[in-house]
Amino acid sequence: MSGRTLQEFTYSPGYSDMRGARHSERLRKNEQGAWVVVLSDRPCFGKPTTVTTYAASDEAVASFEAFLAEKDVPSLTKRRKSDEFIHDYSPFECRILYADPASAGGRAYYRFCEYQRFSAEDRALIAELRERFRALRGEKLSEEQREDD
Repeated sequence: MSGRTLQEFTYSPGYSDMRGARHSERLRKNEQGAWVVVLSDRPCFGKPTTVTTYAASDEAVASFEAFLAEKDVPSLTKRRKSDEFIHDYSPFECRILYADPASAGGRAYYRFCEYQRFSAEDRALIAELRERFRALRGEKLSEEQREDD
């Protein structure tokens, strides 16, 4: 992972979406270059999406990035697909984007989701990943309602 720097991390929990629900949490830098965690939540079709933004400290993000590297979280993308699939359900999903001068296009992208075969150790790592990611939320900066198009 040498030379890579974290640009973005996105987590979506598993949930039933027959009624049009959407949920996601994303770590990224804002226009001013500060790290923020942006939560997007819509309970169902016809309801506005609540977008809540939290500050994330540089130190906390550096620790999170070190955890990703130390535990080789991107290697979870290599797990085989499972035979499970549910039509009215959105599986949990994690996406990691790195700036990577050694990769084509200067970026490296990793994605893993619930529809993969994970060992007990993998599941424990994913649980710890979720806890560490949620712990990045600092001061609440804003909350707004957005009508969907």
